[in-house]
Amino acid sequence: MATCFRILCMNTLEKLWRGQFGLPLTYWGFGVLGSILVLAPVGLCSPGSTPAVLIGAAFCVYVVIVNVGIWRAANKYTGHILWAGLAKLAALLSMLAGAVLLVGMVVAPVKVPSVVSPQPQTAAQPERDRFGGNLVEGQGKSTHSDSQWITPPANLKPFDGKLDSDK
Repeated sequence: MATCFRILCMNTLEKLWRGQFGLPLTYWGFGVLGSILVLAPVGLCSPGSTPAVLIGAAFCVYVVIVNVGIWRAANKYTGHILWAGLAKLAALLSMLAGAVLLVGMVVAPVKVPSVVSPQPQTAAQPERDRFGGNLVEGQGKSTHSDSQWITPPANLKPFDGKLDSDK
């Protein structure tokens, strides 16, 4: 049973890759409906979790296969040339958007240095959470006051309108 399913899936993906399902089925069936079905489980996962990342990676592969299939099906399409052209444009834009999202997923985790350097922690000062508020010990909640959001470094002076080169 599993072997039959695997063969069926591989044959379907191969036919999809070659654009052999025709433009309407490839675009609307695999491109639109298929993408919704592949991405639906992501809504059930927490962002950044292993299942979400795996589904996202599988979706990237799926999008490449579908868009190549749409392009090839558009090449074989015998109907109005406008539909083939619009399908190719949609496939091209989809691949471009996918590339931008993929770059965003790779670049986003890179830490950017903070403009405001944090004050050194002392033993009497509790650890700060990511919002700048102090953690309430033992409760896991943070308390915020307006003065705790950004703590400027001690050597920071107000801008007087003159640059160092103007002096």
